[in-house]
Amino acid sequence: MKETDMPAARIIHGHEKDLGGGFKVSRLLPAVAQRSVGPFIFMDHFGPTTSHGNPAHDVRPHPHIGLSTVSYLFEGALLHHDSTGARQEIRPGDINWMTAGKGIVHSERAPEQRRGTAYGMHGLQLWCALPRDEEECDPAFQHVAAADLPVLERPGVRIRVLVGQFGGLRSPVRASAGTLYLHLSLDPGASLALSDWSSELPEEWAIYAPKQELLLDGEPLPARNLAVLRSAQGSPAGANLQAEGPQGTASPTDGGQAGGSHAGATQEYQESHDQGRTQGQGQGQGQGQGQGQGPARPSSQAAQAAFELSAPPWEPEPTELVLLGGKRLDGHRHLWWNFVSSRKERVEQAAKDWAEGRFPKVPGEDDFIPLPATRP
Repeated sequence: MKETDMPAARIIHGHEKDLGGGFKVSRLLPAVAQRSVGPFIFMDHFGPTTSHGNPAHDVRPHPHIGLSTVSYLFEGALLHHDSTGARQEIRPGDINWMTAGKGIVHSERAPEQRRGTAYGMHGLQLWCALPRDEEECDPAFQHVAAADLPVLERPGVRIRVLVGQFGGLRSPVRASAGTLYLHLSLDPGASLALSDWSSELPEEWAIYAPKQELLLDGEPLPARNLAVLRSAQGSPAGANLQAEGPQGTASPTDGGQAGGSHAGATQEYQESHDQGRTQGQGQGQGQGQGQGQGPARPSSQAAQAAFELSAPPWEPEPTELVLLGGKRLDGHRHLWWNFVSSRKERVEQAAKDWAEGRFPKVPGEDDFIPLPATRP
């Protein structure tokens, strides 16, 4: 067990990435130790920061295949526009769920009314790999306002069901079966034993507190660390994702854009993956770090964990966290730039299609993020 792990969880530390114009994110997935959590293959945390609607932070039109993007804000606003014709501002508590399927192009920009004004920006950007039999579906976009998302309340605890079903409540977001995404709020000193909800939890799942420290089974979990929960069935692996790069190395690659949290995964993953692969080959089995290794066996403490979440009583405000997960990926996925597929040749075709202008266009937008210089 790494020294930063906990008996009940594998801890993933984010890596800071400047996406241009001073717009910085913490990238949690993919990571060397954890390629994915259920269908979630990508996770960026941006903010909290103060924005002025700087055009340098806009995400110009760029393509996706084989995935759904999930946008969620704690503060601020973004304007989504895509090649299906959807144009939608997202505000705190809303869900934007965009399904790329066989191909979509979209942009994300500051709303015009926010240009030149100071406002807080804080949120999460996630990608979900589509099931194999849905990878080539028609592209689609869904927006669900915060007021339309169901809320489960317990003493000192509020659980917003963003995606999926929990506690007898179902989100109106149409997502692949078994996908779960929750926003939990715990009053100071309040606690919630997730073991009491074991039948509602997915095969693979993780928790993340974006701002405040959280207690997990009495142990402190610092803010901005992804805790991938272990269970009696085995510790999480997320081993079915491979990021494709030159010479077959594992490297999602930046698109060289200025701004935007999700228009291409980063080169730093190539470096960390190569380092982890070398370490895994040299250190042997059981670390869950090396290329091709299977999941580590859970400790006896993990098998007995209550998965009790507690908000520190000294915090002046409620502790916020998200829970995400789902069924293990149904096979290997190739990830390169903004493209995901179970077939490498499909990723290569998507790269060629974008380079040659065969993707649909975002209505009224002529600029775009060019394909990276390297190829899958």
